[in-house]
Amino acid sequence: MSTVYQLKISLQETTPIIWRSILVKSDITFLELHLSIQLAMGWTNSHLFEFKIGELNIGLASDEDDFMEEDTLDAGEELLSNYITKQGASFTYIYDFGDEWIHRIELEQIQTLDKTIKYPVCISGAMNCPPENCGGTYGYYENLAILKNPEDESYEEIKEWMGANYSPEHFDLIATNKQLQKTSRYLKKMYE
Repeated sequence: MSTVYQLKISLQETTPIIWRSILVKSDITFLELHLSIQLAMGWTNSHLFEFKIGELNIGLASDEDDFMEEDTLDAGEELLSNYITKQGASFTYIYDFGDEWIHRIELEQIQTLDKTIKYPVCISGAMNCPPENCGGTYGYYENLAILKNPEDESYEEIKEWMGANYSPEHFDLIATNKQLQKTSRYLKKMYE
């Protein structure tokens, strides 16, 4: 019988912590998990990624990627359930090797598959995702500080770049789940 993993994804070095709790089928690939995280967190899948489980690296293995380790396992082939099996287990997800957004992922619960639910689904979360290419957590918090000071010479530029309505506290569970329902279509477009 298939099982479902409840995963808590926490963006490290953020205060208050930016996080999401999602339900995914345990037998998904790490590539599918990557796309689920992208949509749940609010990222745009514009950069490379890697999962680290102990000494193992799982990502988009390629001879041309200077960023990836030689022994990187292919995220499109490796199944989550082959590596993560116990409640409380945790591993790392790194997105964008320039900004280096480091996420801690914890297996909170193992549940029975509910055929009435379309997975993946987000069940809770907090805080808005930082914009892409803002310089990691340091750059993100620097930009937020500028937005609090209309007298700063960079205020208008940062406000336009981040969006006039950007709110670091905003998290919309309904909109997040609408995005998550696109995962299978998104996967086909991006990687087939």
